[in-house]
Amino acid sequence: MKMRPVLLLSFSILGVALMNCLGCAGAGDGSTTPPPSPGPTITKQPAAASIPMGLTATYTVTASGTGLSYQWYRNGAAIAGATAATYTTPATVFADSGDVFTVKVSNVGGAMTSSPAGLTVTARAPLAGDLRFRLVDTASVLSGTASFQQAYPIACPFGGGQGIAYRYGSGNGMGFFLSNNGCPWYYNVTGPSEGVSTTYQVSAAAQLAEVLGASIFTSTPPPNDPHSVIMSAGIPSVDTDAIALAYFSNSAVGAYDMHQVSVDVSALSAAVAQEGLAGRVVTALYLVGSTATYFSYGWAGDPSSVYETRVVTGSLGDVSNMATTLAGQGYIVTATGSAQAADGSGVWMVGTRLRGDTMARPVMSVAEPYAGSLVSGGYAVVAVAIQYQNNNQVMNQWVGER
Repeated sequence: MKMRPVLLLSFSILGVALMNCLGCAGAGDGSTTPPPSPGPTITKQPAAASIPMGLTATYTVTASGTGLSYQWYRNGAAIAGATAATYTTPATVFADSGDVFTVKVSNVGGAMTSSPAGLTVTARAPLAGDLRFRLVDTASVLSGTASFQQAYPIACPFGGGQGIAYRYGSGNGMGFFLSNNGCPWYYNVTGPSEGVSTTYQVSAAAQLAEVLGASIFTSTPPPNDPHSVIMSAGIPSVDTDAIALAYFSNSAVGAYDMHQVSVDVSALSAAVAQEGLAGRVVTALYLVGSTATYFSYGWAGDPSSVYETRVVTGSLGDVSNMATTLAGQGYIVTATGSAQAADGSGVWMVGTRLRGDTMARPVMSVAEPYAGSLVSGGYAVVAVAIQYQNNNQVMNQWVGER
């Protein structure tokens, strides 16, 4: 009789313990509490951008994680509608220089904000599609995604016949290299060049008038077509019966009108200045003795702009300094020419800028076989100088401009 109260107390304690364990995780049914979702991780930060005035800048972030969302900020303020991994600004103006962009990447597990990426606005870009400025504002060039397509010497001296020609259906051709080896017919091409083809051809100089009006390729416009711009020309000192021409073509842009003018080199600077005041741009020149012949163009796509010009001269060893001087004053190198003198003298360079646009332009010079660092850095090649001594190459200078 005395044992019953003790048994009842034991059952009560066990019941309370069982009741308390009904809410315990893993109480014998195999269930677990799910771990929290991981937050995002930024694996590649947006990079700073340097963009010519009038063009757009693009920023990109790369992040890992699930269910990611994005919000871009400009100087700390959220940008309406900028909710993707990539953000492209409106066309830049000078006042945008110095702005800072960040992006917040979020998911249910948290959020992470990128490092700041700055914006630098450089000198004004030519209007889109303007072939007269050596395609310095081509998208593939500015983005650093262009690549070298070819590096060719055209046979020199030219032996007559029907001519030699090479065509690149989507290529940003460089002007003939400046040299003292008697033959200027070396060039490179990068690509892609959106909508633009480049043609190089060598023909009999005595037939220049006919050559300008006829293309060696049936599918290619001739050099004097309204949608073509001659961007380089040369008559080699070893074969003055030949002329080499290089020209861009793009049927999608407004028409150009070409002038071909020959002057004494002493009058070249004044003649080029008059072309600029008339809204025309000198894009190519070649020299024979003391006579300089140049090609200039007006463009229906920009009939109102007036240009300032500067013509500088020096030797092959001066090419980098010549281009740097022009770029520092806001000029884009639009034409180069060489007398091909044995000592490297007689090099001419034409710079063109929109009147009053004196902001310095980025310029870069390198001594490399194919100037890959220029192209990957967003520079268009505006001049190449190669100097020989006793048939050995002693200098190789590439100049790029943005």
